[in-house]
Parts: sequence; structure tokens; C-alpha cells
Amino acid sequence: MYSFTTSSVTWPLLREAYGQVVIPPRTGRPSRPRNPYTVAPPAITYATVHKEKKNNRVVRVSTRVVFRAVAAVALALAASAVGRVVNTSFVDRHNGTDRGRCSRKVRKA
Repeated sequence: MYSFTTSSVTWPLLREAYGQVVIPPRTGRPSRPRNPYTVAPPAITYATVHKEKKNNRVVRVSTRVVFRAVAAVALALAASAVGRVVNTSFVDRHNGTDRGRCSRKVRKA
């Protein structure tokens, strides 16, 4: 089961990366066939964390389940070995580590 938490809505990118391409059947009528599209696999859950800021400081953090049911996200969190709540600590930690490695991401002041 894939479980994703991010700080912004990146669902179209996740659907493109992990989704399955569905090719609609031909209708047999004289027209252009429908375009293929991607659907999410049933084993994927996705929740976001929204950080409300005031004067460039975080004042409130709220979570929202974007894809699948809340129970499915809770089940994925219960099965997780590293976290029990929806947060972006791992993403933020990676960004902080990456800031020291990449000269374009280093703080200027």
C-alpha cells in the first residue's frame, strides 16, 4: 500500500507516476476514439497538510484527506513504522538537508 503526505496538492503528479493507463474501448461508430487516461491504483492513499501563515510564521496546521477514505488513511498510518499522524516532517527534513548540499537552495542571508 502506498501512502503519501505532502504540504501541497500534487495529486496530478502522483496519479501520473503511480497510476494505471486506461484505454477506453472503441465504440465502433465513425468518430475519433476517446483519449487514454490514468486512474489511481486502489492501494494508494493521499493526504495533505495545509500550513496557515501570518507574518511569515505558521499559526495553524490542518490536514485534509485528498484521495481515498479517512479510514483508509488511518489504516495506512497505523501500519506505518515511522509515523502515526499526517505530517510533512520527512519532506521538511529532506528539504533542510538538501539546503546544505545544493548551492542554489542555500539561504542568502
